[in-house]
Amino acid sequence: MRSLRLLALTLGALSGSVLLPGATALAGSSVEGPRDVAEIDDLTRVVRVAEELARNPVHVSHLFPGQPDEEARSAMEAEVSGAFGGDVPLFVVMYAAPPTDETGGQPTLFLHALHEVSGADGVYVAVTTDGRSATAAFDSPLTPVLEESDLPDDLRPADIVSGIVPVLEESPRAHVEATPLTRDAGPDVEQRTHHITSRGDQAWPLAAPGLLVGTLIALLCLRWSDRRFSPAPDVDTGVWFPAASRGPRGRVRSRLARELRALRREFEATPPGHRGLPRAREAYDAAGLIASSPGLPVTALVCGMVLARHGRRALVHPHAEESAPCRNNPLHAPATERRDFHLGGVRRRWRVCAECADTSAIHRQGMYLRHEGRRVHVSDVDDPWAEAALSGREPFAQVRTLLGVPS
Repeated sequence: MRSLRLLALTLGALSGSVLLPGATALAGSSVEGPRDVAEIDDLTRVVRVAEELARNPVHVSHLFPGQPDEEARSAMEAEVSGAFGGDVPLFVVMYAAPPTDETGGQPTLFLHALHEVSGADGVYVAVTTDGRSATAAFDSPLTPVLEESDLPDDLRPADIVSGIVPVLEESPRAHVEATPLTRDAGPDVEQRTHHITSRGDQAWPLAAPGLLVGTLIALLCLRWSDRRFSPAPDVDTGVWFPAASRGPRGRVRSRLARELRALRREFEATPPGHRGLPRAREAYDAAGLIASSPGLPVTALVCGMVLARHGRRALVHPHAEESAPCRNNPLHAPATERRDFHLGGVRRRWRVCAECADTSAIHRQGMYLRHEGRRVHVSDVDDPWAEAALSGREPFAQVRTLLGVPS
């Protein structure tokens, strides 16, 4: 069966090349970074930063030098929140922007993407690890003015905030509907970042039509081979959750592999003394053990995705207290609140994340799995892997026990 799938994929790729000759010849064309938000391929980091800015107006990447302690973070948050007399929201992002990131190293484009994702109007400021700065304003009563010469030489986050806020407050009071999107100068040197894309290595964007045709042919071949050669349908081959539509086991396994790759890139770029690194490594080991074990049910793959996702959160929010996953959807942020819900005609009292605390969104945000041929909420699935995904305690030990691996 595996050889037939490989043959189908190979035939699809070859057909795409034959149907669109010259695609490979065009592959030498170079591509610059995206020109607007619509051209950004991966908004994962943008969404993550926007979620943090909704709770705290200052985002500091763990790659930034001079990481602030809790007292300094509180002082920065208070200073930014009180800027402009509290009349204009201010958001400050300090992050790494190499030419290989999702925006091609353009902080202004990153700010526009943040606004489009979050929808929050106000003044946005970005400062990169290589000493560049950018501003953007949306429905703002003032036009932010900030020069790179206004940044301190050592680029310590606390010094950056205390240096730029007074400068921004002297900006002219001229209303801005939306700051025009302009291209930024590239960084002098390529910085390492936990969000690595292959944009800098793209060499064949003009071959996209051939890839599309080849992919469609491959999918048709795989669909045909499934119908002809699958011995019987498997009731556990589907999964639902907000991040993806239902799909076969292979799609869920692919998502687990992507989560693992993202987690590995992030902790490899993390300083050794980072507070969240031990939790992230344990999550990676546990999820990797699941990914390398053949024949597991789809609930095990989903459990691996949950572990990897929370491992990444440990790196982004190292000072957050470790808590159990959200009972409504363990792929969400950890549980912070306890709420009463009515689900399936039964009253539930669950610990959930802030996103699921809104009772009107409980059905829309929940994770549902296909179990024994039915669509079942993850909390109602009678399966040890689902229970492991919802517990969050000692993930590596739990996974070893479920797989029968000796300690």
